[in-house]
Amino acid sequence: QEYLFSWFPALPSYQTFNHRLNLLSEAFTALSQRLIDSFKPEDCDLMVSLLDSMPVITSAGRNRTGKVAPEITAKGYCSTKNQYYYGLKLHALAFKRKGTIPFPESIVLSHASENDLSVFKENKYSKSDEGQVYHWSSGTYDGKNGHRIHLSNFLITDSH
Repeated sequence: QEYLFSWFPALPSYQTFNHRLNLLSEAFTALSQRLIDSFKPEDCDLMVSLLDSMPVITSAGRNRTGKVAPEITAKGYCSTKNQYYYGLKLHALAFKRKGTIPFPESIVLSHASENDLSVFKENKYSKSDEGQVYHWSSGTYDGKNGHRIHLSNFLITDSH
């Protein structure tokens, strides 16, 4: 506890630091969006976006409960890892780029139990999507026609 305390005598406690950091959460959201907008590459296809998610695991296992950030974490299942976990899910919406990795458009954290489509529907309406096409692991959404297109054995079928 006394490690380098003489160098930093006015350093707040760990709990005070975390409280102050949590008060800045909206500032981090605005800052990250500003950075994304400022550094957008020229080769981004603004009409095609890709959506994917990944788990942020705070506790693995079917019967475990998380002790880290219990107010924002939940139990979830990651099908690609065939694993139950307790934590969050990071959802990334990114602009398509030819021949390289996509560039992030927005990043959202949600409970582990929420799927991509519900988070997408909740967050996409903040911008105009006229003519925009969205792709994710279970289908495509055409913003111009408002149709959800299902991908099934590489056969594209349209359902209204």
